[in-house]
Amino acid sequence: MNFSGSYHFTNLSPTQVWSVLLDPSLLKEALPHPVHTMRGLIYQRQGVVTFSAHVGPFAERLFTLQLAFEACDPPQSYTAVFTVTDDTAAHKLEGHGRWTLTNHGRDTIASYDMDITSHGEFAEVGPLLVQTHLRYGVRHTLHSLETWLNTAATQPPATTKTKK
Repeated sequence: MNFSGSYHFTNLSPTQVWSVLLDPSLLKEALPHPVHTMRGLIYQRQGVVTFSAHVGPFAERLFTLQLAFEACDPPQSYTAVFTVTDDTAAHKLEGHGRWTLTNHGRDTIASYDMDITSHGEFAEVGPLLVQTHLRYGVRHTLHSLETWLNTAATQPPATTKTKK
């Protein structure tokens, strides 16, 4: 299954957006499902995320996302190669997605093109349900990161008190 989409980051440069896209501590908070563990990512260019999905036929299951980043060209683009399996490893999504950040005036457009193969129950529920949940996850995560960036940009710098 192939699908693509985009997200508009308002008043943020590609460099600002890039800085949070692979940050494990921010991603853990931004992902739409409860994250149990997260290892790797930024410097290793790969990572493992274990999370619970509380959605439809996937409710109460534990999933593992294995992720590797290739063809990184900061802050313009990268390719993510991934596999998602449930706790039985019988149901799997695998594929890759190309992400591109484009400067659009004072804003940034994040575009993605994904090519995904589904196995087991992921294939049984159909591409439309899987696509809907993936699109929601991407949109939710990017919106949360945008909110964090805009909040951080409006916070006054921390002041330190000096002793007299």
